[in-house]
Amino acid sequence: MLHFIVPALLDPWPDASLAPSRLPALERLIARGDCAPGADGMDTALFERFGIPPAARHGAPHCWLGLTGKRPDGWVLHAHPVHYRADRDRLLLFPVEEEILTGEMAARCLDRFNDHFAGEGLELRAARPDQWFLFSNRPVEATFTPLHEAQGRGLHDCMPQGEEAAWWRSVLNETQMLFHSLELAINGLWFDGAGRLPEPTGRAPVLARDETDCLALGLAHNAAGRDTDVELVLCRDLEKARQRADATAWLMALERLEARVAEAMEAGTELLLEPCNGTRWHWVPAMKRRFWRRARPLHPTTA
Repeated sequence: MLHFIVPALLDPWPDASLAPSRLPALERLIARGDCAPGADGMDTALFERFGIPPAARHGAPHCWLGLTGKRPDGWVLHAHPVHYRADRDRLLLFPVEEEILTGEMAARCLDRFNDHFAGEGLELRAARPDQWFLFSNRPVEATFTPLHEAQGRGLHDCMPQGEEAAWWRSVLNETQMLFHSLELAINGLWFDGAGRLPEPTGRAPVLARDETDCLALGLAHNAAGRDTDVELVLCRDLEKARQRADATAWLMALERLEARVAEAMEAGTELLLEPCNGTRWHWVPAMKRRFWRRARPLHPTTA
């Protein structure tokens, strides 16, 4: 079976004139396949595919493992480099484009942060210039809003919650002051994905040889077994193109996905399509005979 995880697949493109032409393979799969409840995000879809129990679904330690090949000790959080921007009486945050981040920039921020928080049991590390992690030598007694949910929103509704929420808010505020004097595109951090790496658990599907998603790689490294009957296909390009409002990249990503799905259908492959919006579609070759189910344009803006 091929399991496609494609966040933003069914999001409408805001400009109807840029909507794609018809996508017959994808439209047929959705029209004639069996629809069922699915994951509401890519990370959740990955945890479910690898069979990770909810209590062990911590993104940051798995990503560190996937990027470095090293099992992290203690508690780990994502430390996303962000840019805070004032908007009237609100403060909004936006992720810093990964192309902007350099090793020198990361080194300056890490040195400033670690010098200041050395006595607090916190250490900021970079697995690569665009992937930063915060290590804590004590349990993290707070919950955090994922970056993709906080992006572009007022921070008042997204700040840490829980027993140590006030302390973690102070860490965010102090980091803003520390980074402000560096005069970089980065003027703060955003934390999420906190947890410890569990003992090996779950079953890893087959990943592409050139797979780069750090969560998928970390889950595969930490898997207790293998599921060779499932090949996992991760498609982040649509989500990235939509975030950047890049219509050309969005259309090209759709065309690549359409070609891959059409090829798999022609080969008689069982398919699972997960657009990370709370639904999923299961397809087996016999479903192509469901002629009474008419295919419709994939996107609402399509003429």
